[in-house]
Amino acid sequence: MSTKIKKIVVVGGGSAGWMSAATFATQLDKVEIVVIESPDFPVLGVGESTLGGIRHWASLIGLKDEEFLPKVDGSYKLSIKFTDFEGTGTGGFHYPFGASIPPIEQVTQNDWWFLKGNRPKFFDKSAYARCHYPIASVAEQNRISTDSTGKTLGFNFSYDSAYHFDAVAFGQYLKEAICLPRGVKLIPSTVDGVVTNENGIDYLKLKDGSTVTADLFVDCTGFKSMLLGDALGVKFNSTEDIIPNNNAWATQIPYKDKDKQLEPFTNCTALKNGWAWNIPLWSRIGAGYAYSDDYITSEEALAEFKKHIKKTYKINPENLEYRPIKMKNGIHDKLWHKNVVAIGLSSGFIEPLESTGLLTTYEWLLSLVFVLRKGFVNQWDREAFTFSLTQTYYQLAQFVGLHYAISPRNDSEYWRSITERVRINSHDQDLVTSSELFQIANALHKHHEWQGGYNGFQCIAAGMNYPPIDYSVHNALGRLRDFDVEQHLDRLEGLYSETQSRYKEYADTCPTLYWYLKNHIHNDSFEVKMVGTLDELDPSDPVLANMPVK
Repeated sequence: MSTKIKKIVVVGGGSAGWMSAATFATQLDKVEIVVIESPDFPVLGVGESTLGGIRHWASLIGLKDEEFLPKVDGSYKLSIKFTDFEGTGTGGFHYPFGASIPPIEQVTQNDWWFLKGNRPKFFDKSAYARCHYPIASVAEQNRISTDSTGKTLGFNFSYDSAYHFDAVAFGQYLKEAICLPRGVKLIPSTVDGVVTNENGIDYLKLKDGSTVTADLFVDCTGFKSMLLGDALGVKFNSTEDIIPNNNAWATQIPYKDKDKQLEPFTNCTALKNGWAWNIPLWSRIGAGYAYSDDYITSEEALAEFKKHIKKTYKINPENLEYRPIKMKNGIHDKLWHKNVVAIGLSSGFIEPLESTGLLTTYEWLLSLVFVLRKGFVNQWDREAFTFSLTQTYYQLAQFVGLHYAISPRNDSEYWRSITERVRINSHDQDLVTSSELFQIANALHKHHEWQGGYNGFQCIAAGMNYPPIDYSVHNALGRLRDFDVEQHLDRLEGLYSETQSRYKEYADTCPTLYWYLKNHIHNDSFEVKMVGTLDELDPSDPVLANMPVK
C-alpha cells in the first residue's frame, strides 16, 4: 500500500540524526520534520574520518567549507595510510583519493607490476600510489593541493577530498545552522516506549508522557536500533565472521608539533591484536585502537594501546582519558521495513578501517531522499532501497576484509585467524555482492593480469607486496614473442622515475596543511578545549558534568 509522507520523525540526535534532518529540511517541500534528541545520553566525540563522497552530500545540502569546518574542529583528508600491515616495523603505504592515472596512455597498471616483479628494489611501499595518483606525493609531505585544473590529474579537490572533524560537533552544527532555521522541530526528550501495529510503528511514548506519530520514522538510535531492530524485530546479520573487530578504545592526543602532526590523511597502524587509528583534527588528534575481544581482553587492549601511544606520540599515556566503544559489525535483513527506515549505525556497520561509518549514512540518505521526493512510498521503494544498499554494504565489507586476507602477518593468534576469514560467497548473498572479489580472483588465477575492480586493491596489494599478476608468466610470454624484456623494463623504469619526480616537484610547491587551514579556514580564531585530559577543561565547562569517560 502506498503511503503519503507528510511527517517524518527522526529518533536520535547524533551525527546520523542531524544529517538525516538536514537532508530532509533542504530537499523536501511541505514535509514536517521532527527530531527527538535525548538529553539523557550525552556523548563525547572521538573524531571522525570521512571519504570523498561526503562532498556530494555536503554540496546537496549547501555546506561551505569555510563556514562549517571552523565550527567542527575540521581538517582535510587526501588519503588513507596503512602502517605495519605487512609486519611490525615494515612501514606504511598510501591509498589516495581520486582516480588512478597511468603515466602515459599506452602504459597500464600491469606494466607497473611487471616492472616491480622484475626489479623489486626500484620501489618502496607507496610507489604504486605515487606513480598513479599525483595527490599521493602531496599527502605524503603533509601538504595540500586545491588544484583541480590538471596538475593533480585524476584528483578534483572540490569532489575527491574528504574531511576529518568532530562528529558530535558536526551534528550540532547541522542542528543549529541548517535544521532549526529551516523549521525542523526539536523534541528534547527520551523515547520511553514504542507501540506497533500492522503498518509498523503506531506511535512513540516519550519520557514526559506525551506521544509522537509520523508517516515515516527514521531510526538513528545507533547500535541499539530501537525502532527497526528492537520494535519491529528485523533480523541483524553479523559480519564478524569476516571482520571480528568489535571493540575499541578511543582518546584525544594534544599536538606537540602541529605543522608536522597535522597530516592530510588517516593513519591506520596494525598492532598485535588489531589496529590503531590517527585522525588529525584542527585542535587535537583523535586516536583509537580497534580490536576483537575474542583474542584480547579490554584491559590487555588498553595496555597495548598505551604502549603504542607512548611510542608514537612520545607522551605519557597515563595523562590521557580513555573511552571504551562497543562495535557491532553487520547489517539488518531489511533497511526499510513498513514505516521505519534505518540510517547510520542502526542500519549496519563496518569497522572503521576504511572510514565507511559516515559513508553509509550519507549514501543511504541520497537514496532515501530520492524516494521521498515523490511524496509517497510503496513496497517497491522499500525493497529496492534494501536490495541495492545491502549490496553496497557487503561489497564494502568484503573490501575491508581483503585488507586482512592479503596481509602476511602471523605474529599473533589474531592475525593468524583474521587473515583466513574472507569468503567469496559469504552470507548467502546474491553473486552481485562478490563481483569485485570475482574480478580480483580471476585477475590472479585466470587472466594473469589486472582487468579492473577496486582501484584501491592495487594500492593495498602493492603496499603488502601481493602482486595481482605473475611477472614470470609474462616474461615467458615475452620470450615466445621475441619481446626484448630488458629494453621494455628500462623504458618503464625511466618513465615511472620521471613520473614520481614530476609529482614530487609539484608537491614541493604546495603549502602545508597546517598553513593552509590557519590562513584559509580557521584563521587562528578557533580552538577546541578538549584535547585529551579533564585537567585541560575549564572548570566551568558543562562538559565536565556529563563526561562519559572514566
